[in-house]
Order: sequence, then C-alpha cells, then structure tokens
Amino acid sequence: MTVVLAPVADTYVYSAAPTTNYGAAATLYVGSQSASAVGRALFRFDLSGIPSGATVQSAVFQAYLAQTSASPALLDVELKRSDASWQEMTVIWASQPPYTGAANVLGVGLAPGYYEWNVASLVQTWVGGAANNGLALVSKNESAIGWRGFASRES
Repeated sequence: MTVVLAPVADTYVYSAAPTTNYGAAATLYVGSQSASAVGRALFRFDLSGIPSGATVQSAVFQAYLAQTSASPALLDVELKRSDASWQEMTVIWASQPPYTGAANVLGVGLAPGYYEWNVASLVQTWVGGAANNGLALVSKNESAIGWRGFASRES
C-alpha cells in the first residue's frame, strides 16, 4: 500500500526576527543570510492513515525548492526530527523545539524542483508509537552564508 501525505502544518523560524511567526508564509527558508539571520523550516504530517504497528518499507520527504541564494552551488541541508510539539501559527525562533540529527544530509542545488530525503526509519518510529512532532530542515553549517527557500503548503 502506498500512502501520499501532505503536511498538516509547516512554518519556519528566523533568528533575525525571533518573535515573529511565519505560519502563513508561502516560502520556508533554510540556511543563513548572515551570521545573525538563520532560518529553519518545520513540517508535520498526520500519519493516522497508516495502521499502527505497520512495517514501513520506504518513505521519503519531498520539498520543492522555489528560491535560492546565488551561492553556494550546493547547500547541505539536514533533515532532523523535532523532539517537542509546536504549533504552526505560534512557533517562533525563541520557542522552537529541540531537534535530533539523523545524519540525513542532502546537497540542495540551485535548480528549482523537488528534493527528497529518506525518512523510512523516522516514519517507522512514529508508526511504532513514538510521538510525531514532525521534522525540520536545517542547514548543516549555519555559520556559512547560503540559503534555500522551499514552497510551503500555502503556496
């Protein structure tokens, strides 16, 4: 059985505006525009359509690249698990959840289009009963200048 899920919540948090919420934004920014301007995108999916205890044979997370900085040619973007709940219309930089890295890094280029990360083990954990607090896309090296803008569910 194949299940295709759209996000039920997505947003980004931005260090340069730590008290601003971006829950209605059309573009979700990941990476650094400067040393003090870092973005991280958050996504959550409703997995209730997958039977509890099911065996997940494969799962991918796809994000559509809509905007990009001129450089670098490849930005290493890591997919991380969100370790606490968050709300799309209220989460801000100052209240963002902690994340657990999964060594799940993809070099995202300059060309618009879909980029995908393997999330089979993460989805298996959720289907097995772990709390589903969603995931985050984070620049692997936030101290390096470079960013990517992914389409949100509102775009």
